[in-house]
Amino acid sequence: MNYVLVIDSGVGGVSILKELRKKFPSENFLYVLDNKFCPYGNKPKILLRKHIHKLICSFLQMYNIKLIVLACNTLTATTISYLRKKFKLNFVGTEPPIRKADKDEKTLLIATKQTIKNSKLLKKYKGNKKVKFVALKKVAKLLDENFYDRKKIIKSLEKQIKQKNFQNVVLGCTHYYFLKKEIEEVLGHRVNFFSATSGVVKRCENYLTSKNEKSGTIQICLTKSDQNLKKTVENILQN
Repeated sequence: MNYVLVIDSGVGGVSILKELRKKFPSENFLYVLDNKFCPYGNKPKILLRKHIHKLICSFLQMYNIKLIVLACNTLTATTISYLRKKFKLNFVGTEPPIRKADKDEKTLLIATKQTIKNSKLLKKYKGNKKVKFVALKKVAKLLDENFYDRKKIIKSLEKQIKQKNFQNVVLGCTHYYFLKKEIEEVLGHRVNFFSATSGVVKRCENYLTSKNEKSGTIQICLTKSDQNLKKTVENILQN
């Protein structure tokens, strides 16, 4: 049996996995929730490369992997070029979809520190006065720990997002895809959200089939036992 390996540090990548499942129902997916090494966003690039290389090697020993999806902007920005050189496998990454946003409107890009620092795509926009970059701290981990109680997350967003007058919000972390309501609450008005999900699914079409010949499987693997977190992932996939 061949698998599509989807990797993230927490629940964020499930947003990508869910759409991949809809588009490619006959594929077998292996979702690696790397909660033992969570969060990725505050770790040095060299450490992330070493860690993710070791993680992928461990799963290649156990499974036949046909495609690896980095359902994480931080991993994509810091490791994907390195991994493509190390493995004779196809990789699909996740990048902040800043190209989609109207640059004549005020745009807020929220991501992790390492994504903003290392993304080649974002470098060309850092001089644009219409685009505000905010490296959010601890929000991804808070979501993993408080998926059904967002009070702490809202307080954290309020402290970190000071400016409010944006028309667009580019979501540069897959965890943030689940926080659109909370982000609008903090900003105080409706905004246009941009996420990378459709782009990731589109790139996967080069490697996967959408023919619904049979129903594939989904396996969820946590790198550290956490039944509550696993149950959260299962609920997201079912709803």
